[in-house]
Order: sequence, then structure tokens, then C-alpha cells
Amino acid sequence: TSTAPKLFIASPYVYSGEPGKKIDVSLFWEVLTDREREYLQFMHLDNGQSSYTVDDHDFLYIWSNNMITDVRTIKIPETIEDGHYDILVGLS
Repeated sequence: TSTAPKLFIASPYVYSGEPGKKIDVSLFWEVLTDREREYLQFMHLDNGQSSYTVDDHDFLYIWSNNMITDVRTIKIPETIEDGHYDILVGLS
């Protein structure tokens, strides 16, 4: 079984914005073990046909067995097509 942190929820659940504008995305991570580790966190906007990278960054947390809140400010790409997009978030 994995001991990596798991994304519990992003809030608010629905976002709206315009190309070129910034929005804040709150991520709530469930930490399953005590450890210090550096991760690459990535975030993409995806509509099933197009995917846009909006946030890739390294971060070091001293993870403890609890919930961690991470607020990320992302810029909606200027070239994004109108439509509904899923926010995909992960760690590697």
C-alpha cells in the first residue's frame, strides 16, 4: 500500500475564470504517514480533448499524519478553449 499523501478534496468544487486570469485553488492533502520528502506536484486543466499544464512545482514538506492545506494560484492559459475542464492534480 502507498504511503504517499492523497488529495482529499479541492475547494471550491467548481471554479470559473477567463483566459489569462488567475484563480486560487485550495488543495487538502490527507497525509498517511510521518515523513520528510520532496515531491513534484502537478496540476492540469483537461476536457478530454485538450490538456493544459497550469502548475508544476517542487515542494518539500515534513508530512505529519494529518491534513495539509495548500493554496495554489494558477493562471488560466491565454489559449484555452471555452468549455468545462477537470482539474487534475497529482504528486510524483
